[in-house]
Amino acid sequence: MNEQLTATLDPARVRAVPPGQVVRRAPRPHAVTAVDHLEALLTVTQGGPLERSLLELSRAAGCTIETARLAVVTLDPVDHALSVDIRQATAEERWILAWAPVTGIVDLMLDWNLLTLDISLVELSEWLDVSVALTSRAVDWLALTPGVVVVRSQRAADTEARVRITISLDDCPLTAEARSAAG
Repeated sequence: MNEQLTATLDPARVRAVPPGQVVRRAPRPHAVTAVDHLEALLTVTQGGPLERSLLELSRAAGCTIETARLAVVTLDPVDHALSVDIRQATAEERWILAWAPVTGIVDLMLDWNLLTLDISLVELSEWLDVSVALTSRAVDWLALTPGVVVVRSQRAADTEARVRITISLDDCPLTAEARSAAG
């Protein structure tokens, strides 16, 4: 071994990372997929609704129509609503896609170990880091889920609107799957 290499491997010369400091890894390049493109479009439109065709998506993402179709099919149906059955849609048929952080609310409740969450829409929006309108959409979609009870109460101003969400862990399909996977 040469001396320079030996010197760099010397443990006495290795700098330790101070406690509490996080060493960040450099982002690695990856090929942009049709799913990445869809997620970027939803981000730009702040959750949609996003109107496209498979042909437009495939051209924008640089992939085949079937790859674009697969990208749309793989989106979580809990958080994404489509206006058509994408498996049957023609390449030119226009469809509308909307997104809402439904699983984000459920994950938040599970992380906090809460079966009931009583919170203002503004506070919930801040926790989810999305707009109040998008949070409201997510709460509406969550209310349609079995095992979930949503009660909205509204005061004088829209900014004071509150929501109470109660989840039955065994009856809600979003939590029942998580419980069976964990234990």
